[in-house]
Amino acid sequence: MSVGNKFRFEPEFRLALEGKPWMFIFWGRHDFLNTDKFFIKARTNVTVTFNTISVTTDNIPSNILRANRTMTSDLVANYRLTKNISIGPYYLYIYGVDKYAIKNTHFIALRTGFSNIKLSDQFFMGFNPQVYFLKMDKDHGYYFNSTLTIAKRNFPISFATLFSKTIHTEIPLGEDMLWNVSLIYTFNKKYIKL
Repeated sequence: MSVGNKFRFEPEFRLALEGKPWMFIFWGRHDFLNTDKFFIKARTNVTVTFNTISVTTDNIPSNILRANRTMTSDLVANYRLTKNISIGPYYLYIYGVDKYAIKNTHFIALRTGFSNIKLSDQFFMGFNPQVYFLKMDKDHGYYFNSTLTIAKRNFPISFATLFSKTIHTEIPLGEDMLWNVSLIYTFNKKYIKL
């Protein structure tokens, strides 16, 4: 959902299939420059992420859902090389509010975008690879990730997959490569101010 024009409020609510909350993000976004070829945007948000932790109360173990708060700001620029190819840098800073959180996270990326790649008269895809540097307090790493989206023209449902691969890292990770698949529903309504 997006409310506003040059300055926008865009909340996001991410939930697991069983209804368990993953993340609530409350974005404030501002377009400094937005032309057909180039844009610069700044954004800030308050995020609440949720994770399950084990606790013991009166010698009885149980699992509870803990909320973790962060404050985030980012700056993104993008240059359109052609109608369907773009490139640009991205910088994100996250401050961990809670005492047990990672305090300072820096994310620097070089993003590319290939959009509206024709697969047939009805189907098209988008491909968005990026390389990035991630620093979380004292640990850092270098990574590659990409999103691939397949959609049908004039149809609200599309499919996307995202994968991320470690190039080199000091950050402890569970997996060297991560991926997921998404089903996306796009609302095709436009609202105007009365």
